Amino acid sequence: MKYSVIGAYGCGNVGDEAILEGIITGIRSRDPNAEIVAFAADQDYVESLYGISTVSQLLGRGLTLNVWREFDFLGILRTILSSDKVIIGGGSIIHDHTSYNLIYYCLLASLAKLSGSKVYLMGVSIARIRTRLGKVLARRLFRISEHITVRDQLSYRHAKELSNSLNFQVQKDFAFMNLVSSLSQKASTLIPFPLPDNFIAFNVCGWFHSKQYWQPDSDLFMDRVSWTSSFVDRLIEEYRTSIVFINTVVHQDADTCRRIKKKSAYPDKIIIIEQILSPYQIKEILSCADLLIGMRLHAIIFAVLTGTPFVPIIYDEKVEAFVNELDIPDIHSVSIEDLPITDKLIDTVRSVFHNKNELTHRLIERAKEYHNSIQNGFHI
Repeated sequence: MKYSVIGAYGCGNVGDEAILEGIITGIRSRDPNAEIVAFAADQDYVESLYGISTVSQLLGRGLTLNVWREFDFLGILRTILSSDKVIIGGGSIIHDHTSYNLIYYCLLASLAKLSGSKVYLMGVSIARIRTRLGKVLARRLFRISEHITVRDQLSYRHAKELSNSLNFQVQKDFAFMNLVSSLSQKASTLIPFPLPDNFIAFNVCGWFHSKQYWQPDSDLFMDRVSWTSSFVDRLIEEYRTSIVFINTVVHQDADTCRRIKKKSAYPDKIIIIEQILSPYQIKEILSCADLLIGMRLHAIIFAVLTGTPFVPIIYDEKVEAFVNELDIPDIHSVSIEDLPITDKLIDTVRSVFHNKNELTHRLIERAKEYHNSIQNGFHI
């Protein structure tokens, strides 16, 4: 049987690659002989990681002529029409923050339905849809779909606001499908650079807050860069440690990391990872860290998978939803809107260090629980 998997794959977001990996694992657990084709921008990257076929598509970079050139429209059409099942999979997919997002997914789903393929929305995050057109398209996409799973209760509430009569199943993020990343481990190299003996991993979202999407010249943005740099210096001084910036979305976040490092009093103690790594490599790095200070959702998910204690800084409601559902009392989050509160955050870090062994145990147990839930509930 042939499966098309559509999402923002090979676009530089390691979280999306982890979701794809989980979907592939789920398909192969039900259909070992499945033919799987993913829609991906960096085809070589995705094919080498997972041993599947790809067709060219670039999402999340706007609608410029250069972006359109990355779409193999004929290949996309052929793949859709020849597939038995079409999966729109994971990540922040159902939203109207851009003018084209829902139009594109709805068009592909409609083509699949017309050709006789079954359409699945799998592990998607659903934002609150605000425009009239967005609501029409989202409802159309829901009606076309054979089965719909959303990745958190927040997405479930947003989905029900749009279509209360349909059945939506809540399922954890598909990154939890792989406790041991056997798929990417085969194709990944070892971590391609030396790591310090002791370090705290740090992960930022390049624009710090989802309401201030990439405003690098604003006063608020620069204040947050300065504050983060001061906080990093406090960590280096108190714990006599190094800081390793792990970028799960390199093209959006690395420049902000460079700005933070430039303002630091200890630039020689700061390492910025600017390579696009595999999910397996990110998890390997986190497993070596003392803890993670994290903003991006999948950096935090990778910390859970590796049992790495973390302090979440909330920049978006999806991160807050995940941390709340994780429900581990000693994990205390801080909102980016409340910063700077350096002393409180330092106290939170101290608490995490103090309870590190217990937190590691709880995180690993929660990862196993989420893994079993996804594995048992996978429907295709």
